[in-house]
Amino acid sequence: MSKITGDTGDRILSALIGGGRWPQSIVIEGPKGSGKANLARRIAQAAVCTEEGSLPCGLCRACRNARVGNHPDIIALQGDGTQKSLSVQLIREMRAQAFVRPNEAERKVFVLLDAGCMNASAQNAMLKILEEPPAFDLFVMTVESRSQLLPTVLSRSVVVSLTEAGVPAPPEDSLWLSFLQAFVRGDEPELLVLSASVERDRAAQKALL
Repeated sequence: MSKITGDTGDRILSALIGGGRWPQSIVIEGPKGSGKANLARRIAQAAVCTEEGSLPCGLCRACRNARVGNHPDIIALQGDGTQKSLSVQLIREMRAQAFVRPNEAERKVFVLLDAGCMNASAQNAMLKILEEPPAFDLFVMTVESRSQLLPTVLSRSVVVSLTEAGVPAPPEDSLWLSFLQAFVRGDEPELLVLSASVERDRAAQKALL
């Protein structure tokens, strides 16, 4: 499986954090081998990191615990291709946990790998927490295609698309990252400027969206 490391991973994280403002829900889509699970774990590690500067530092106790899957504020759920693996009951239990404050970190992170296993009922249960989540929660979901999730779930999430090489999908990286940074900041004038740059290129518009 490809890994999201080094410069690419750092730029994606920098865009998502947006100057310290984390989105509360992130959807990472990409085919098998794109490294989406690796990126999800890296985001979770960055969210609980106790150091300042480039996140995750990889050296603090929180980062070390997150790396080995032993951080109390990172809850991971794994789909196995069947709807039973991410059932509505499991999502309801997760939702109840989401209202409990973190044990150690500033944030509590819920990582749902292969979130496309959720059926409509499970996703609607997920939607209830996405509509009014506690400020300390972060949800990270991976899917092969965003079409596996309900539009209402996607509308409350920042979507990161990866290619088989484990890099952001087109359009060109700098535009994609700038658009994502402006989206997280809520910078409407900047979003309008960036959108205008692909005004006459329908293929680029579709890729950017």
